[in-house]
Amino acid sequence: MLHPSSLKKAFCFIAFCFGLFQINGLAQFYNNGGIISVTTGGVLYADMEINNVSTGSITNEGDITTTKSFITDPAASLSGNGTYHVQGNFMNKGTYNAGTSVLEMYGNKNSKLKNETGEIYQLIVNKSANKNVILQGPDKILNKVTFTTNKNYIKLGNYVLTLDDNCIVDGFSNYRYFITDGDGFLKKLNVSSTGFTFPVGFDKYTYNPITLTENGTADDYSVRCLEHALLQGSTGSPISNGGIDAGWYVEQANSGGANVDILAQWKSSDELTGFDKTHCEVVRYKNTAWDYDISKEAAAAGGLFRTVSTSGFSNFGYITVLSTATPTFGNTFSPVNKSANNINAAQIKVYPTLVQNFVNVDILQNTKNIQKMNITISDGAGKVVWQKQDVDFQSQHLTLPYLAQGVYFVNVYFGTEKFVQKIVVGR
Repeated sequence: MLHPSSLKKAFCFIAFCFGLFQINGLAQFYNNGGIISVTTGGVLYADMEINNVSTGSITNEGDITTTKSFITDPAASLSGNGTYHVQGNFMNKGTYNAGTSVLEMYGNKNSKLKNETGEIYQLIVNKSANKNVILQGPDKILNKVTFTTNKNYIKLGNYVLTLDDNCIVDGFSNYRYFITDGDGFLKKLNVSSTGFTFPVGFDKYTYNPITLTENGTADDYSVRCLEHALLQGSTGSPISNGGIDAGWYVEQANSGGANVDILAQWKSSDELTGFDKTHCEVVRYKNTAWDYDISKEAAAAGGLFRTVSTSGFSNFGYITVLSTATPTFGNTFSPVNKSANNINAAQIKVYPTLVQNFVNVDILQNTKNIQKMNITISDGAGKVVWQKQDVDFQSQHLTLPYLAQGVYFVNVYFGTEKFVQKIVVGR
C-alpha cells in the first residue's frame, strides 16, 4: 500500500516513476489520506487501479491515466480542470468538484460508470468497437457528451442520465448512441424552441432518435426508446400492421404549457405490413386508443432512415408512428430484423412457441463460423425478464424461471445479427 502524503512535490519525477516502475508492480495504487496534485502539463500514468481512499485528495489540472479502474471513497475528494483517462470503471462516492474537467472512458473493456456525488462536466466515450459505458446509477453531465468511435454505446439500464440545459451530444449516429433497454431515461433539461435530439435506441441493433422542439414553455423532458410499440400503449401485443416496429416513452417534468413538435426517425426496414410512408404521423396513446388525426398526415422523408414530424403535442406518454387510426396485431408477429446483415431464416429455430418451463434454440447451420451468442427473453413491454450471455453458438435447451402467462419474445443475438421469435407462456 502506498501512502503518498506529499506527492505534490517534484511531480514530474513522480510521474516518471509511475511509468518506469509501475509502482513496484503493485496491482493497485492507494492514495490513503494523502494529497496528490497534478499540475497543468503534468501526467500521472498508472498501469493499475487507482484507489482514492480515506481522506485522500487528488487535484488534477493535467492528465491522469489508468489502464484499470478509478475509485474514490466517500471521505475522499477529486477536483481540478484536468482530464481523466479511464479504461476500466469510474466509481466515485466522494466529493467531486469537476470544474471543467474531462472524463474519457477509453480502451478495449466495458466500463461501469457510477458517480454518486457531484456532476461530470464532460464525458468522452472512446472505446473499442462493441465495448460500452454502462451506467450504474443516476448521473448528470454539465457540458458535453462525445462519441468518438463506431459501435460505442452508453447503456442506461434502469437509471436516468441527465443532460444539463447547456449540455450537447456530439458525434452520435446509428452506431453511437444511448441504449435504453431498461427502465432508465435520457433526460434533457430546458428543452426549448431550438429543439433537442435524443439519440436513443433499444439495443445495439435498434437506433430510433427522436427530436423534441418545445414551442410553448421550456421544460425538462425524458425519453426512453422501446423495442416495440404495443397495441394498448403500455400493454398488449406489439403492433404488426399499420405502423413501425419502434416506439418511445416520453415524460414531461411539469404538466401544462407544452406545445411540442416531435420528429421521429426509424429505419425503412422497420415498416410493418400496411404502413404507408406517404400518409403517416407521430401519435400518442390517449386513454383507450392511439390519437391518430388524419389532418396531420404527412409523407415521411428519407430513404434508408425515414423521418416524420408532427406538431401540437401537449401531453405525452407512449409514442409511435402510424399510418392508420386502428393498428392491429396479426395472427403471427414477425419482428423486423434490425441487424446490420440479413438473417437466413433457416439458420435458427426456436420451439415450442407455446411454452411452460423450457424452450429450445436450435442452430440449424453456421455458415459464418460464429462462436458465441446472447439470448434474452423480453415481455410485451420490451423489458428483459431472462437472459443467458456469451454461450456457444450451438443448440441450447433453456430451462426458464417462472414467468406469468402472456406473450414474450426470444431474442438471439449472434455476430452482428438478431433473430426474434414470439412465444406464449401458458400454465
